[in-house]
Amino acid sequence: MDNELRRSVSEISEIPDLAKESAAVHFGAALLWGALTGAVTVVVPLAISTPQNAAVTLFAGLFFMTIGTSLFTLIGMLAIGLPVTALLKFAHAEHRYLYAGIGFFAGSSFQAVVLGVSWRYEPEAVIFLLAGGLAGFAAALRWGRWREAVARYRQRLAEQEAQPNKRSNPIHDLIH
Repeated sequence: MDNELRRSVSEISEIPDLAKESAAVHFGAALLWGALTGAVTVVVPLAISTPQNAAVTLFAGLFFMTIGTSLFTLIGMLAIGLPVTALLKFAHAEHRYLYAGIGFFAGSSFQAVVLGVSWRYEPEAVIFLLAGGLAGFAAALRWGRWREAVARYRQRLAEQEAQPNKRSNPIHDLIH
């Protein structure tokens, strides 16, 4: 095999698993994380406050609250999360903890707006604000973790493209 062909074969980069993963799968996982976190945050205090019906409250509450928090989490992810993703991608600032902080603030704010919470102390309002914040935090942390990995992968590709001499691939060199 001539050296020119060998050099072109050796420059083929491996495609990592990250590039093969679907954004929809990670979006769904983030939605599930947020929904379950929000449901648990609401149901556990209710179960603790009613110890005589704790098992029923946990079972039925988790089932129905997961459905309800899924809807709120989905709306929040579509209305707030995806535009934030576009902005952070544009700004090259995709970090999981930045996503998580924005998610907590957005989740709490979303609950305050939807429930029309007044800003005086109400225990029920605090539970729902905390549930919205933690649901947003969990969903954004999960989504942000994947987005950060994708951003690091893109950065590595850009750095490799910027290098004048590409590294040879030792596996391909052994084959040829």
